[in-house]
Amino acid sequence: MEFLNTALSGIKVIAADSSFLPLVGIDIGELVITWANTLILFFIFKKLLFGRVEKVLDKRNAIEKERLLNAEKAEKEALAIKQEYEESLASAKSEADEIVKTSVSKSNKLAEEIVANAKQKADYIEKQAYAKIEMEKQKALEDLQEQISELIVYASSKVLEREVGEDDNKRLIEELLVSSQKEK
Repeated sequence: MEFLNTALSGIKVIAADSSFLPLVGIDIGELVITWANTLILFFIFKKLLFGRVEKVLDKRNAIEKERLLNAEKAEKEALAIKQEYEESLASAKSEADEIVKTSVSKSNKLAEEIVANAKQKADYIEKQAYAKIEMEKQKALEDLQEQISELIVYASSKVLEREVGEDDNKRLIEELLVSSQKEK
């Protein structure tokens, strides 16, 4: 607005000064022809050029709208794929957790079986050892009884060979014990 006021005031100054009038003259005929030419060019451009430009712009707008729709469609597809990926990831995690749980359960069962088998074997070995010890003990008792009976028989034979007194009996038993220890 200020520019317009400055231009108008400049024109008033020039119009007031009559020496510039022949140089800056306004010819009404030229002004009408110029306006007529401008209007004719406008209608020609409107008829020939604006229609084509408008078609090009409409076509371009349609292409841009299609691109926008494709972009929105691609975004929706990407979101759907992302959702599907997240669901499959969650599913894979739950499957992995389930596999880990079953593996841990199986390994615990296997460990329990191994411990139970080892305990059974240890019990079996312990029972065998006790049985062997009992057999050895029984054998030792039988051997001891046999030796005692041999000693008694030997002592009896010595006593029968000669009639001895109480002092002789003690001495004889001590000799028997010493001689039996030497035999072992």
